[in-house]
Amino acid sequence: MTLLKVEHLTLQFDTDEGRITAVDDVSFEVNAGEVLGLVGESGSGKSVTAKSIMKLNPKNAIYSPQSSIKLDLEDEGVIDVLSLTSEKDLQVVRGGAVSMIFQEPMASFAPALTIGYQMVEQLLIHKDMTKKEAETHSIEMLERVGISDASNRFNQYAFELSGGMRQRAMIAMALSTSPKLLIADEPTTALDVTIQAQVIDLMKDLVKEFGMGIIFITHDLGVIAQTADRVAVKYLGRIVEEGPVREVIRTSAHPYTQGLLHALPKLDDLDSPLTPIPGDIPSPLERPSGCVFHTRCTVAEPRCNQSAPPMAKFDDTHLAACFVEAEKRGARS
Repeated sequence: MTLLKVEHLTLQFDTDEGRITAVDDVSFEVNAGEVLGLVGESGSGKSVTAKSIMKLNPKNAIYSPQSSIKLDLEDEGVIDVLSLTSEKDLQVVRGGAVSMIFQEPMASFAPALTIGYQMVEQLLIHKDMTKKEAETHSIEMLERVGISDASNRFNQYAFELSGGMRQRAMIAMALSTSPKLLIADEPTTALDVTIQAQVIDLMKDLVKEFGMGIIFITHDLGVIAQTADRVAVKYLGRIVEEGPVREVIRTSAHPYTQGLLHALPKLDDLDSPLTPIPGDIPSPLERPSGCVFHTRCTVAEPRCNQSAPPMAKFDDTHLAACFVEAEKRGARS
């Protein structure tokens, strides 16, 4: 079942320096029980896209008329997210049917309130529970995500927990309302490798247990390879490649995706040098014409500067926007 459908999402911000395009004509779907990886460098618009699903972007955000974000909640019907305006209506996508795990839990937890107080507060808002029931459920969720001595941790403050424990508490808080869709914004970036592996395994177990959809945002294709079912690669606000994660990694069809893969260390050849993508991601105020990646692309042709390539089908489920690769592999428009 299609849980989330995003179509032609274009988002701009009015700033003192001018109007910035952060998300450019982005479309994707997330099914129940599926993990969609959203990959790209810093500045590619991953987090802005995720926040749009919860309408968390600041007031200077401008959505194009063609933008559409639809959430199918079965019992409650289809919700048009961008049409929601009141705080009460927005509670459906802000901690109710949709929850978000942020990159740095210390920026999400209020430092002067205990973990338990914050968990209970959201349950009283989103669920029909008494305070005692909310406390019991919160402690159970802390135990569920592997936090030892959960009843004592419940009464502690975020600064009293280790980085890995704070991240688990953030996951417990996000999951306590039983969301249909979980957005994980770089949840493993600040963690050491051992804790990263534990968090990834935990999220896999949660997908199986609760059947929720997950959008997993990261810049690390190695993490995506272990976590996601499908992956969408973003560059400067656009999705340049999308498909099943193994297919995209093994037969990447866009030069940007290929560049990200070549930049990864090779465990079977530790002496081989890393191959970075040349140049830097351009400023959103100075978006290149045509293909947004052509200023850094090693196979770019004159036409790449003149018009943006459409998404071409390399097979039924694997799409990429590249003139050169599409012709080389005989992809269908």
